[in-house]
Amino acid sequence: MGKKKKNPQNKGKIYKILLLIFFMLIITTVTFYPSLCNGFTNWDDNEYVTDNLLTKDLSSDNVKDIFNFTDSRHKNYTVKSLYVPLPLLTYGLEYYFFHLNPVAYHVTNLIFHLLNSLLVFWLIYLISGKDLIAFFTALLFAIHPLHVESVAWISERKDLMYSMFYLMSVICYLYYIRGRKHHFYLSILFFFLSLLSKPMAITMPFLLFLFDYMEKRRFNDRLFLEKTPFFALFCLFFVIYVSIMTSAQMTGTKTSSNLLYNLCIAGYGLLFYIVKMIFPISLSCLYPYPDRPDNYLPLPFIIAPFIVITAGIYTFRLRKYKKIFFAILFFFITILPVSQLIPVPPGIVADRYTYIPLTGFFYMISDFLYFLYMDKFKDSIFKKITLTVLTGIIIILLSFSSYERCKVWKDSVTLWSDVITKYPSVMEAYLNRGMAYSEAGDYNSAMSDFACAVTLRPDCADAYNNRGAVYKKVGAYDKAIEDFNHALRIKSNDPGIHYNLGICYKQIGLYDKALQSFNRAIDMNPLDEKSRNSRGNIYAQQGEFDRAIEDYTEAIKINPYYGDAYNNRGNVYSETGQYDKATGDFTEALKLNPRPDVYYNRCLVYFTIGEYDRAWEDVEKIEAMGYKVDKAFLDKLRKADRDFRDFKD
Repeated sequence: MGKKKKNPQNKGKIYKILLLIFFMLIITTVTFYPSLCNGFTNWDDNEYVTDNLLTKDLSSDNVKDIFNFTDSRHKNYTVKSLYVPLPLLTYGLEYYFFHLNPVAYHVTNLIFHLLNSLLVFWLIYLISGKDLIAFFTALLFAIHPLHVESVAWISERKDLMYSMFYLMSVICYLYYIRGRKHHFYLSILFFFLSLLSKPMAITMPFLLFLFDYMEKRRFNDRLFLEKTPFFALFCLFFVIYVSIMTSAQMTGTKTSSNLLYNLCIAGYGLLFYIVKMIFPISLSCLYPYPDRPDNYLPLPFIIAPFIVITAGIYTFRLRKYKKIFFAILFFFITILPVSQLIPVPPGIVADRYTYIPLTGFFYMISDFLYFLYMDKFKDSIFKKITLTVLTGIIIILLSFSSYERCKVWKDSVTLWSDVITKYPSVMEAYLNRGMAYSEAGDYNSAMSDFACAVTLRPDCADAYNNRGAVYKKVGAYDKAIEDFNHALRIKSNDPGIHYNLGICYKQIGLYDKALQSFNRAIDMNPLDEKSRNSRGNIYAQQGEFDRAIEDYTEAIKINPYYGDAYNNRGNVYSETGQYDKATGDFTEALKLNPRPDVYYNRCLVYFTIGEYDRAWEDVEKIEAMGYKVDKAFLDKLRKADRDFRDFKD
């Protein structure tokens, strides 16, 4: 028998698909290139990455804590509202190889987005059988401005990862119902991995029924029975998510338990996403709740549910138009967990929520354009050219809009300034930008933003606390104490405010009051390492060295990366003549943060115990950092070193 000849037509089709995919990937990469130049932001990036101790050391204990949802309030686990172990693992791997280089994290996000775009292409190709429809759907998905948030925001990797596994699960399910039985188990596996990435994956079992409908499967007992593993995972993770959200006490500032109110908010949100899909302008990382939610709602919110219900009725009537029916139901099913029927503060909508849900609409749009080009306008070259040009212009505009939107995520200041420009009444934006200004040392700008936050929300304890923290930094302790006490009248059970108040009392010499504040902070949060360290400092000043060492040691147990605690404990060890322990602590502190004052502290110990060569090494390191060592001490060190060498000789 001769060899089977390859079909040149199939070969050409493969080349065409590969070319389309390549073209899509290039456009997407160029579109999101500005995100690679961005840094971290103070919106969750600290909780997930920069300050999350679990991801800084992927020890077996830390990996266990990442996956342990029954005790996920681990002392170092700062993400308190979501169960997202797989994204946290990726952050840990990145920290291991790249530490806190933001480029690495942004590159990873872009890679996930590119993979998701490929999966969308694959899914739509399986559904439609048309490479051009798959290409245009995937391209819209890849470059739409609503998806910038999920890609440019490091903390939203959970969107990218859940979507990747979610799409893989759906694709495997399609292969299963088309005869590849083993793909059923792969679909379950990918669904499980998606659930480990973000709660929004919980909609999968319901979406599978939609694909059953599209594939013309009979709805019988067997069809429902085969979904049992999916619904079992649904129930398991639903319990996990509810328990975590309850333990984290997720409450919003402007949420309501009124069902009618929530229906209005949900209806408005659904229409909002569709409008923004068509006209992606004035996008923001935070959209506020309407003012005075307990009294009234603006007219658009009131009429929105009626529009949605009417659309739902017509959707049911449009069952014979499968693609329209598919698009609408795909959107509704996948967006349901964040539809605000159960309020999720602080915003009523979010760009990131659309990452998967809009895929159905992109498919419907692409199919319609294909119909126009291949059927409706098949005999008109002019109309075809016009449609092609208009489509090209839309792609360019979307890509450019996303390109510019990526720049908004450059840093915390640019991010929150964008929100304030578009929504000046959003208190959280002033609060977060003020914190960014404070961290950058721009205290005047920080003070101005916190003042705006206080004006917008006089009942916001964080606004007073943050302004007090700035007063503390500039040495205005009386004003700081006034703000902290005001914050405590609003929120008396906040350990962070008690800690800040304690620092101020310590600075002005009111040690008894400082101890009281630190004690209250520790009583409220026994895992507050900063309060323990500061209380240890007071004990050390009062000569209670054992109690000081106890507090420093506990602070280090809570946070092994707490360099100040090592340095402070080293000073007490030095004071009490425990020089080996002192040098050990100073060395550990220097590993975490090589500071000249710590080098000097260790240098003093080396001088005291006669290790003059090591003392000189620390002097050199201090001077290499641009600091001068006290001349009187250097003279003492030279004399002691000379006398020692003369003695040896």
